[in-house]
Amino acid sequence: MRAWLLLLLTCALAAVAPASGEDLHFDEPDQHFEPQGEVNDVLALYRFTNRGKKPLTITTVRPTCGCTTTTLDKTTYLPGESGEIMVDFSVGDHNGTQDKTIEVYHDSAPPQVLHLRVELPAPMAIQPNFVSWNRFDAPAPRLVLLSVPPGSPYTLTAAVPSNGLVAAALTPGAPGQWTLRVTPTSTKAVGSAMVELKTSGARRFYVFASVVEEARR
Repeated sequence: MRAWLLLLLTCALAAVAPASGEDLHFDEPDQHFEPQGEVNDVLALYRFTNRGKKPLTITTVRPTCGCTTTTLDKTTYLPGESGEIMVDFSVGDHNGTQDKTIEVYHDSAPPQVLHLRVELPAPMAIQPNFVSWNRFDAPAPRLVLLSVPPGSPYTLTAAVPSNGLVAAALTPGAPGQWTLRVTPTSTKAVGSAMVELKTSGARRFYVFASVVEEARR
């Protein structure tokens, strides 16, 4: 009798035992994208299957970066059932190589890690991105060199100061290169401004300008 009770208890525990880490199988856990042109978001679809013999519950999908969000239609999947995790990477001001990870927790098994690698087009080079004058200096212009590498989606269309502290003039040079001339309207008062570099797309770049008090020596 005691042996039968032990057998029944063992079967009951097996029925509610959590799925193992190998039960949740992803077709492509590592994905790589090289978007061409200007993009605002990169979407990746991670398809998975419950290969175990029991229902599997995904408890948490946790991106390690605030620029990445995830969508999961439901949390529990029967044996043999498949599902998808949609990952949305918001490009924002990111550039170059981006390597994002997403941790997938299910039942009490160790989390599985998904990888999203995105190669973004090289941004615009701005040298320098900050110019300044001492108070009461002569209002001489400062030159900023702007360039984009071949194949970059960014083309400059305008340079707009954020206030009347400075004037900005944009002059094209060789292909993919411009010269920005930033000139203060006056250096009698301390102040700051941004020059917004507008492009043919949604992306914006900035040069910062200030009139400052001369440091005492």
